[in-house]
Amino acid sequence: MVTEIRPFTEKTFEDAVSVTTAAYGHDMSNLLRKILNNPIRRICSFDSAGDIVYQDGCPMGFQAAILRRLYFGKMSFVGTVGSTLGIRQGTSPALLYLLMKKTLEPRAGSKLFYANTANVKSMKLNRMLGVDGRGGESWERCLFAIIRPFKLAALCCRHKILRQYSIRKDDIIPLMPMSVKTSGGMIIERALDIEVRQFSDFWAQCLAFNRGLMSSRTGEEVDWMYGENMRAGKCVMLVARRDGSIVGYAVLRPIGDQRWRLMDVISKKDDGQIIRGLLSVAKKFLHRNTDAITLESRGFSSSAMTVISKELPFQRKIGHNSFLWKFTDEEMMSKVRESMTRETGWFFGPYDGDACL
Repeated sequence: MVTEIRPFTEKTFEDAVSVTTAAYGHDMSNLLRKILNNPIRRICSFDSAGDIVYQDGCPMGFQAAILRRLYFGKMSFVGTVGSTLGIRQGTSPALLYLLMKKTLEPRAGSKLFYANTANVKSMKLNRMLGVDGRGGESWERCLFAIIRPFKLAALCCRHKILRQYSIRKDDIIPLMPMSVKTSGGMIIERALDIEVRQFSDFWAQCLAFNRGLMSSRTGEEVDWMYGENMRAGKCVMLVARRDGSIVGYAVLRPIGDQRWRLMDVISKKDDGQIIRGLLSVAKKFLHRNTDAITLESRGFSSSAMTVISKELPFQRKIGHNSFLWKFTDEEMMSKVRESMTRETGWFFGPYDGDACL
């Protein structure tokens, strides 16, 4: 039996659809197109967006390798996010090992590999490959706010809440505009589309203040991550403005069982009052427009989680730390490792890995 690994590109798209559909049990073509449309892949002029393992010419396994642009202070470098790992049923697990090993190879000058939705099995395989970096303490607990207390109590009694992801087909939020004026002259509104130039201007202001490690949030990248789902009503973006300019935003997404997750939140100069304002409006929005029971958050830096906990005051422990990372460049590791291990030195949430895909 001949085993080989080929790059995931437009030419091998149909093979990737075939193997991921077999591995996950549903059509993954839209997600795979999104991975191929990654703007950083185009900027880096790099062809491959992942790897497909073949046996005797038949595609048997797949893993995406999503290029992301990272910033440490003002210094920029490329990282690789591992995502959508799967093999056909009945296939040897050794193929998973081959795919993960291939993904760790530097591509397009990538200096860091990371993932934030690792399950227990993939965590064990990653550690066998030397991927021993773990997320901060904020990845080991979940903060949450209760949107509907009585319904939560009823469902807890029947053991139907706080389970693993199970997106429901009816989690579509009508594209109704919303605008709330807060104290301090700030207006928080629901965005119905991405204003690329304004988001890029906002990101430039955030980058000027950056002291730790964070991934790029240009308007084009934010549109790639959220635009399609936002316009389809599958996620909600709330934008805070002062004098017409963006000063912060938050992105919410349903994750099943009437649970919603805070996928991304950021404010100009790390202003905690802006973040609290966004989350306060988010809870009201969910109560008025959805059947949400909880709004949850995990990840982000300890300083951000301290602010988030003011609006999401309850917490529970997570079974395992799903954020993994490994530097593939020794020089970069010596510069950035301290930020990756200090809770105050990074700003990584679900957006910064593969959870949003």
